[in-house]
Amino acid sequence: MAKPFSLFLVLAALLVLGLWFALRGAGPSSTLEPHGAPAGPAGPRSTAPPEASERETREPTAAVVEPAPVVPTAEVQAPTAVVFWARVVRDEDGVPLPFVQAEYARIEGEGPSVQRTPLKTDAEGLVEIRGFAEHEGALLVDLADFAQAAAPIVPGHGTREKAFVLRLTRAAALRVSVRGPSGAARPGVVVRASARDHELSQSDFWFDDAQHVRSEFVAATDGQGLALLGGLPPTVELELSVSEGGKLLMRDPRRWSLDPGETREVTLAVGGTATLAGRAIDQNGAAVRDQELWLVKPDPTMGLVFREWTTPTQRVRTDVEGRFEFADVAEGEWWIGPAPGSQGLVAAPLPPPAAEQALAAIAERVVLAPGAGRVEIVLRLVRGLYRRCLAQRP
Repeated sequence: MAKPFSLFLVLAALLVLGLWFALRGAGPSSTLEPHGAPAGPAGPRSTAPPEASERETREPTAAVVEPAPVVPTAEVQAPTAVVFWARVVRDEDGVPLPFVQAEYARIEGEGPSVQRTPLKTDAEGLVEIRGFAEHEGALLVDLADFAQAAAPIVPGHGTREKAFVLRLTRAAALRVSVRGPSGAARPGVVVRASARDHELSQSDFWFDDAQHVRSEFVAATDGQGLALLGGLPPTVELELSVSEGGKLLMRDPRRWSLDPGETREVTLAVGGTATLAGRAIDQNGAAVRDQELWLVKPDPTMGLVFREWTTPTQRVRTDVEGRFEFADVAEGEWWIGPAPGSQGLVAAPLPPPAAEQALAAIAERVVLAPGAGRVEIVLRLVRGLYRRCLAQRP
């Protein structure tokens, strides 16, 4: 057993010696260079001074080229192309309407102008639009005796087989008689019927607004105080208002909804603008002084609560006794209340009001009757509906 073991020791010694010579490079007389330095020529060690030896053995090295800095660039995404097919049909029986004039309306770029491209349906009532989703375009169809029809250009209708069905309904009309408080005709005044845009869109989604659609209809009264508003969209709520010389005189608190093809007669009594005045108090009866109040056109989506994006028609500020006055107010329904985010001040001296004492931006409904002239109200405001809370993670 001693002989194999001795042979193993000899082989191990030879392996170690081979590794040592490999590291030494050319053998015992070679110069061991630092790691990463250029290797010197083989042969005996030089006896020249270190400086001369370095000059003689140094090899030229390639210049190190620094990589060019990477400049961050914004990635610009190409607009999403949309192919939109629509079939225009008569709503009452679903019959396609061939060779009907239509248009593709959209806004391109940053300008407010609307670009309009004329179109026409084919023999099967089909029309094709090639546009971009970013343009917020719409297909509009106007046809005599029908209300304007509109549909937003959206994906999902890229083939004839998947064409969007755009239904044309018979237009309605209002024959409006405008009278003064005494019943005398009011000639030369402007009658306007307004519809909300989101009710005029035919879309796959109920919350899509109608783009570039006609939502206001205007006519002036003749010598007998009569005005005819035609081409009205049926089955939607219409608001009527009367103005003269650019000044709003009256806004009808009623909402009108008409059937397809219906013509309805309406009488509006208009006296002129009124003055809405009063005194603002809180729930304790204390006058609310130096408080901004808003007069707002009713909007059912607000629910009598003013928010930062609410657009007031008029603004006034209460005096030291809480009194206020809105002048030249059109007759009809209005909402009045404190501006949102208001603290308000009471008549008695108090320390700076905390958030818990802030006024709630809740409005009151006021209706000014025709010929009302001056209307006095007591505006009751409420404090203490806010609470300060601290939210903590569990």
